[in-house]
Amino acid sequence: LYFPETVNGKGQGGFPDLNTGQIRVAGYGPFNTAMNVGKTWKTLAPRLGVAYQLNPKTVIRSGYGRSFDIGVFGSIFGHMVTQNLPVLVNQFIGNSGLDTQAFNLANGPTAFTFPTIPSNGSIPIGVGNNVKIRNDPNVFPTIDAWNIAVQRQLSNTTSVTVAYVGNKGTHTFMGDDKSTNPNEPASCLPASQSVTGQGLCFNPNPPANSLTQTSDTSELRPYFSKFGWTQDLTYYHNGFDTNYNALQLTFEKRFSQGLQMTANYAFQRAYNYGSNEVYKRFQHGRTDDLRDNQLTLFGNYDLPFGKKGRYASGVPTWVDYVIGGYTLTTSLNWASGLPFSVSYQECSADVPSGPCRPNKGSGSFPLKLTSYDTTTHSRTYFTPPGLGGAFTRPSLDQTGTSPRNAFNGPGFFNDDLALLKTFTIRESVALQFRMDAFNLFNHINPGNPGNTCIDCSGAGVITGMALGDVPRQLQFALTLKF
Repeated sequence: LYFPETVNGKGQGGFPDLNTGQIRVAGYGPFNTAMNVGKTWKTLAPRLGVAYQLNPKTVIRSGYGRSFDIGVFGSIFGHMVTQNLPVLVNQFIGNSGLDTQAFNLANGPTAFTFPTIPSNGSIPIGVGNNVKIRNDPNVFPTIDAWNIAVQRQLSNTTSVTVAYVGNKGTHTFMGDDKSTNPNEPASCLPASQSVTGQGLCFNPNPPANSLTQTSDTSELRPYFSKFGWTQDLTYYHNGFDTNYNALQLTFEKRFSQGLQMTANYAFQRAYNYGSNEVYKRFQHGRTDDLRDNQLTLFGNYDLPFGKKGRYASGVPTWVDYVIGGYTLTTSLNWASGLPFSVSYQECSADVPSGPCRPNKGSGSFPLKLTSYDTTTHSRTYFTPPGLGGAFTRPSLDQTGTSPRNAFNGPGFFNDDLALLKTFTIRESVALQFRMDAFNLFNHINPGNPGNTCIDCSGAGVITGMALGDVPRQLQFALTLKF
């Protein structure tokens, strides 16, 4: 059981409530020092595992488990309640025009006047106040994970495993963003949410005397008609879902005759919601940082030379110091590209904010990585096809049908190799020399294109390396073991 945190005194915390438009002040009126945030009694986390030996060489395993997370960045506990009125405010003071001062440095800026807290303990959020918000009662990120695997022994030292692995996240963050903006302008508002009582839609150039179209995006904010709010809001919202499914293959060679190796391959897909709350259903798509195909191989090999090897075991000691005691280790990673979405140039004229994606057309969208251009220090991944073939422009107030993260960027390859040489000084003392070559083949992996606009000049160009990629690096170490 997790209980909501409390602040250390009266007036030392504020909890904004989106239902009332008020901030509950700790210790005032009916509010306790936890600001009456409710507890949850649903954090039950069962585990179940089953293993069955089908025959002496085959084992079937399966499992299910539920896990909870206590949240980060104030989504459950922490700093959120102390970053609101009446404790803290971020104040902006601007000048009134060109060549005018915002304030005089000798006097300093005008101090913010904190509101008087009434006896009922509620103060209005007010227009312009970007408050920090979270759920009441606490909502805990939840992961349900399951798997089933079949492992088969091929020999005394080798085995292969085939597994299906899946999980579902509930009450998670939206993508990798810790917060959302529930007051972001929508393309259209229904009549029930409009100030005029009529449906309202975005048009950058509305017709004269129109009651159904507007260029004022403030009117399209979900909380404008209810509270008059024209500002953004910061909502640490555990209100989204994720899911992951994978076929995983593992080949394992246990240590024998100086060789040990493990190879893993995964064909996998993961989905979540992108960084937008108002357009939630349009933002469901593949996770930004998961590659569909992933192969990793790691292992080590004691070279079979010298007194302890299969070859030249009878050489003199001084020769053994030269040719014996070497070990090679490797770590190889090959993967397909990371996903990306496409956009189009005139998006802001069609929707006030939110997803900027074209409609999916009928043509093809060729992706091909060119060689490195030594003049521009870049590579080209696609030539913008423009609108009319593979992509078309959506209608006004419509979000494009091209899915989020529908395309893959360039693939990834890296191999690290290490050579170790052990010199035995006496039975319990040894000196080890090690040389590591990170990115052995000096293969530079390009990242995704920085500009993915399909009708913009210069789009489709890659100027940076993939995340985590570095040029070849050599590292040397000498270690005394005793």
